[in-house]
Amino acid sequence: MKHLFPILFLSLCAAFVSCDEEYDPDMAESYYTPAPGKRLVESVKTTFNENGGEAIHEHHFEYDAKGRIKEINSNLVIYSPVVINYYDTIYYKCNMTTSANYFYRGEELEVAFTVSTVYPDLPGMNRYSSSSNFGIFDSNGVLSRFSQASYEYSATLLQQAYTDGEICFDVSRNSDGNVTGYKKYLTSTGQVYENKVGMYHYHPIKNKTNFDFSAYFGYWGVEQCVPMIARPYRAPYQLAAFGMVGATSPNLPFGVIERGADGKDNYIYGEWEFDSKDYPLSYVDTEGRKTVITYCD
Repeated sequence: MKHLFPILFLSLCAAFVSCDEEYDPDMAESYYTPAPGKRLVESVKTTFNENGGEAIHEHHFEYDAKGRIKEINSNLVIYSPVVINYYDTIYYKCNMTTSANYFYRGEELEVAFTVSTVYPDLPGMNRYSSSSNFGIFDSNGVLSRFSQASYEYSATLLQQAYTDGEICFDVSRNSDGNVTGYKKYLTSTGQVYENKVGMYHYHPIKNKTNFDFSAYFGYWGVEQCVPMIARPYRAPYQLAAFGMVGATSPNLPFGVIERGADGKDNYIYGEWEFDSKDYPLSYVDTEGRKTVITYCD
């Protein structure tokens, strides 16, 4: 796979320092700049039924003086499968808390995060971990590399994302620039693992917030290149949702497109709630997951 440079990148990562006492988030310079004129989202909370219980994924955002995402603190309730006696699977409630801090240093990005899991009924499964992932912005202010993922663009429009293991994602967009899906495949053989090209459609109302909901919902697929953020809704931090891997979808996502037995496309819609200025307040997707949005102002 071209452009892969894991040895060089690992050497570069050694130069990052998470606990930099000199770091001032409000004064830090970066190649990355967020899209101007957008209303800042303070939190998103997604709830749905999962494995016999109500899953809760709540994320709170903090920003620096330049409007860049600075910190994300999350509280989640999930139901994790545990195999008993090699045959029986029992789902246990897990309370998960995560915290992620973004450090901007010119072309460099570090995201330092912690993850704590507590099982009320199975304390032997409790865990705590901390780590960092690292990336490089190009001169256009988009990530050319993050963790083991590399990204290719046309200007600032993401075309492909791929991992060092040669799993590739081709991103599809409509004529308005909205991400409508992706194809995931193995570059060496062409074997396709997922084909969601053209699967998603969009609301006519523009997204006037700083947060790309199509990325948060997993429409881009490219988050799968970074194991820590591979799961939609559950990720402790976001990249595509804040425009770090290129131009975001200009409209709000609205649902899925399914091919009917007659060969025609059937549009299945979610349900948005807006305030009087067309800022989104909540969304119920086509599978019943509800996301509630709050703002910093």
